[in-house]
Amino acid sequence: MQIPSLRPGASALERHPPGAPTVERHTSGVAAVPHARVETALRGEPVVARGPTATPTAGLTSFDGELNRRVAGAQQALEFLDALASGLHKIKSEQSRGLSRGEPVAGSSLDGELEALRALLRQRNSMTAGSLDGGLRLVSPGEARQGFAVRGLDRAALVSGGRENLTFNIGDGREVGVVVDSDLPPRTAIRRLDEALRPAGVRVTGDAVGEPRFSVREADWLQLADSFAVRGGGRRFPAGAFNRVVLDPEPEAVRVPTLGDGPEAQRVMLHEVLGALDVVRRARAVVSDAIVSARARFDDSRAAVETLWATDFVREFEVLAERSGYDVFAAIGSALAAVSRPRVVALLRLD
Repeated sequence: MQIPSLRPGASALERHPPGAPTVERHTSGVAAVPHARVETALRGEPVVARGPTATPTAGLTSFDGELNRRVAGAQQALEFLDALASGLHKIKSEQSRGLSRGEPVAGSSLDGELEALRALLRQRNSMTAGSLDGGLRLVSPGEARQGFAVRGLDRAALVSGGRENLTFNIGDGREVGVVVDSDLPPRTAIRRLDEALRPAGVRVTGDAVGEPRFSVREADWLQLADSFAVRGGGRRFPAGAFNRVVLDPEPEAVRVPTLGDGPEAQRVMLHEVLGALDVVRRARAVVSDAIVSARARFDDSRAAVETLWATDFVREFEVLAERSGYDVFAAIGSALAAVSRPRVVALLRLD
């Protein structure tokens, strides 16, 4: 379901049949003159670029590039979710078969399915180009982040303990400081933490109940977890040397179910699998909606530029058609062969 990378507003002259005049382009890939210089083209002469010009399609070209990048990431996320659902369904089938027969499933092909699921979950970031985080939330490609909590720096610590200077060492030699004051609202402390740690790639936000939620790019998580340290003033954290603190990562939305012995343990496992399938189903619906929405935005932008091109073409065509001479009408006839159906429809829609 790939959406091709298109350049809306490309002139009809760019879609010419074999043997038609060529259009020179800039290195950016945008036609030098997508709307103007119709007379030259109709004469059958090559359109020569005269340097970069601002055209109505220039902004949309960059818009389409970003949109296509997001759509590509969403499509990769969708493929991963489909693979994840397939793996979970295989485990579910093995579990259901064992329960219906009253037979243990440990040591059977279920072990292989569980290992395959572990391997798939480890590849989530690479398979989706970082467009799907551990919570199966769709993000911009490369922006998947690992959320975590810092022990000793929760909401309770922010609203008590008075005023304290905290210094963070994130393991790459950089130290950042921030003042935490229990007299201030927790959201103010969270904002200060975010402003201080943002240059180091760590973001801090408040969750639904006001707990500080830290996050870092998934690619940087392991290094950060091994080196994150804090030095305080003796209130929330000890003074003097930096103290390593424990970071509690947010659990992933789907985890490999636990294989236990006995019918009851198998039923618990089956319940976990069914819950995971429901999570994947909801995530897939969100990603699918995002792709549909992006496609609609793409079609809208392309239609707008087609209409703009048609308006310019009609204006210049009328000027040229008012002239007399066989050569003009001969050029018009050959040029019309290069006008595509979407452009004809756009012309007919003009008031």
